[in-house]
Amino acid sequence: MKFSLNKLAMALLAVSAAGRTAVAQQWIITTADFREQTGMLHSLSADGVGLATDNPSTQPTERIVPLDQFVSVNRPGTSAATSDGFTLLLAGGDRLTGTPGGVSDEQLAWTNPTLGRLTIPLRRLVALGRGENTGAPDSPPKQDIVTLANGDVVSGVLTGCSADTITITTDGGPENIPLASVSRAVFAVTGAAGGVSHGFRVRLTDGSAVSATDVSVSQNRLTLMLDAKPPQTISVDLAQVYGIEQIGGPVLWVSSMTPTENVQVPYFGGSSGGGSWPARFDASVDGSAMQFDGRRFEHGIGVHAYSRLSFAIEPGWVGFRAQYAIDQQSDATRPLADVTVRIRLDGKTVYERPHVRAGALSNVVALELNGAKQLTLEADYGDAGDVQAHLDWIEPVLLRESSPAVAPAASQP
Repeated sequence: MKFSLNKLAMALLAVSAAGRTAVAQQWIITTADFREQTGMLHSLSADGVGLATDNPSTQPTERIVPLDQFVSVNRPGTSAATSDGFTLLLAGGDRLTGTPGGVSDEQLAWTNPTLGRLTIPLRRLVALGRGENTGAPDSPPKQDIVTLANGDVVSGVLTGCSADTITITTDGGPENIPLASVSRAVFAVTGAAGGVSHGFRVRLTDGSAVSATDVSVSQNRLTLMLDAKPPQTISVDLAQVYGIEQIGGPVLWVSSMTPTENVQVPYFGGSSGGGSWPARFDASVDGSAMQFDGRRFEHGIGVHAYSRLSFAIEPGWVGFRAQYAIDQQSDATRPLADVTVRIRLDGKTVYERPHVRAGALSNVVALELNGAKQLTLEADYGDAGDVQAHLDWIEPVLLRESSPAVAPAASQP
């Protein structure tokens, strides 16, 4: 497996440049076995990632992490801001805060406070919203749909979007809608959305996450080459970056995969009144950020019992790893939650845990796939039926290589 990380080495070396504060120099590196180590990124080359750690009694020591074990680097104590304005969701998992600037030649102009002016193919648009209305739709609509703050809905084809208005062309002609009155817009799928199959996702302090095919740095500025035609090259202050993860590296986030089966069965007569709670990817089931005990998780799946999600496993993936917990967004209101967690491989139950309750994060579940072609994650009703049964699958991931933490499926309860 080849990794185009040479230019990223230059980017991360700048972290150790003279004049940076101790806090700015500290990063956390995560490897394919999900071990974490904090230190100063000292080097990154074809030989691996060098992490220098301080030892008060000796000289700093350096650990070399092979590139095929590199998952991500993050600055501790740094997180994304919550945007009061619009956030644009793109196919492939990217998100951009900022303001639209017009539509031309099937491209949307977008101004981001960190990256500046971008051009984005309309086929990559997933949703546009403010605050809690930013989430992706449960399934792509057949037409573009704009929901206004007063609840009115306009459906048609997006033909314009500026800082002042969004234009939807309906059967009756174009409708110019003041952007200030828009609560949310979701967009139809018009073709292959594209995306970066191997590269990096850079997370910014303004709340954006953007994928790049390559990165480099000079004088503490991070330069990103975005996947566009023609390619867009943008430079930002490294202080505005709080995380870089590898795309197409040694792990595959299950939340980035398209399920072959996505079932949610409401509990007849339960507290939800029979309402539907579709699974949400990289968010809790109510659409909020996934977190536990103050730690935010970028990757996960939020579900409501009963939920069953199945995923096709391509050749080359040999292990599965995850944690789970009752969603903690409103933990104080969920003391009755009781969920049965179940994992199946090719239809066979290889892990089961009844009576999962609020307030506890599970131990890591790590399994060998043993050639399985299908992974199924279930959240079943417990003793309380569907009452408060919000479950988070936290960082479910497929692994290319086994590690000491991965056990054969047969050894699991």
